[in-house]
Amino acid sequence: MNSARHVNLTVDRADAVDWIEHEMAAPPATDRVRLVFNTVFWHYLDARAKGRIIDIMGAAGSRATTRSPLAWFRMEVTGQHETLPCRLQLTIWPPGRTTVCGRADFQGTQFKWSTGAT
Repeated sequence: MNSARHVNLTVDRADAVDWIEHEMAAPPATDRVRLVFNTVFWHYLDARAKGRIIDIMGAAGSRATTRSPLAWFRMEVTGQHETLPCRLQLTIWPPGRTTVCGRADFQGTQFKWSTGAT
């Protein structure tokens, strides 16, 4: 929180599903990319919460345009790689395509970038 104050940011305290639903309901700005970023939090959610977030993002993505695109970047644990356990993936609407960008460690200090599935 102290770091956020130094750069004039506000940190919201809210349930993740409620927060993303509220944020994605707001109209997007024209000529700007709306970016949602989450890191190492997906495994804390139950199946219902995950499903709701996926639905919310999909609905927001369906409303995105080339003048108001939506990007969802995730750094989440997959458990498929011992030294780099987090998959980095990016979904951009339109068109709604997901790209696996690489893998990282939990702290985000080590990366292996890729151009396909990992």
